[in-house]
Amino acid sequence: MDARKHDPGATMPVRAIEVGREAGPPRLPLAALVWANLAASALHFADNVVHYARYPEPRWISSGHVVDALWFAITPLLLAGAWCRARRFLAPGWLLLATYGVLSFSALGHYLYGPPSAMSLWMNVLILLEAAAALALLVAVARDAASSRARQRHQPSRGVSIPPTPPASEEDP
Repeated sequence: MDARKHDPGATMPVRAIEVGREAGPPRLPLAALVWANLAASALHFADNVVHYARYPEPRWISSGHVVDALWFAITPLLLAGAWCRARRFLAPGWLLLATYGVLSFSALGHYLYGPPSAMSLWMNVLILLEAAAALALLVAVARDAASSRARQRHQPSRGVSIPPTPPASEEDP
């Protein structure tokens, strides 16, 4: 038996509390959001290439090959951001992930060039799925950055510690 159970003066182990984590719904791990974004963007871009003529696009996107090139240009930002974040290169990871999130969220830009009724239900689902995944990633990155900064504020300083000066006594002139 553990002697601490019966000794009222004994200290019980204290569980660590994660600083910066407020109560609320459980959060998806960042890695799961990276995979969700990768899948959502791959589905949307593949459909956009296959059905290029049906998607409303800006004039500068002249063919499905341009759409291909955009996916291959944007996706490395997601992967590099995840790699940086996993290796604790926090600021570069957050920047890359947030940049990817904003670019991926721009899938909603299809609606600037045509109404939802101009596209099939499947096309609308893919556009909204990619935008939702991007938004979830942006929120997760913002929360990750905020909780990391909160943890830093609550950690003891690693700098030089200056002891407090004792109060002056009445006897000192």
